[in-house]
Amino acid sequence: MRVDVDASLNHQNNAACGWLPRNSEGQWLQGFVWNLGNLPIAIAEVHAINCGLQLYSSLNFDEARIYSDSLDAINLIYRGVHSDHPFADAISRVQKTTCAPRDNKILHISRDANSCADFLARMAQGYGSDFTLLIDAPPSYDSLILLDENGVNPHMN
Repeated sequence: MRVDVDASLNHQNNAACGWLPRNSEGQWLQGFVWNLGNLPIAIAEVHAINCGLQLYSSLNFDEARIYSDSLDAINLIYRGVHSDHPFADAISRVQKTTCAPRDNKILHISRDANSCADFLARMAQGYGSDFTLLIDAPPSYDSLILLDENGVNPHMN
């Protein structure tokens, strides 16, 4: 199993994130969206990564493979920040989970191969501030998974 994550920022600087676990064939297992409010995009991505890691933990998987297209967020997590950074606590939580006894890894994925998570992050903009579980895949999921496999994201300029 793998979890793809992404975050989005709208014109009002509202951040949201989406993440989806997939099985080894890339099929939808479930999806999650969360409208986070006013946050920097890299921190929204950190929140998405943290939720992906927590999902693995709750399902008792031995290892986590989280895929993010944000090098900024990955660098914040692996390089760390000073304790007076405004989001030091959130980043520290992810660092602790990444360094847990399990074999957890946060891996970079090209934006062009992250269409499904990108779609969920954009979709999350329309939700309230609650965390929302999506049992069924959105109608466009089948075409988006093909875009991920081919590395083509229609939302990128």
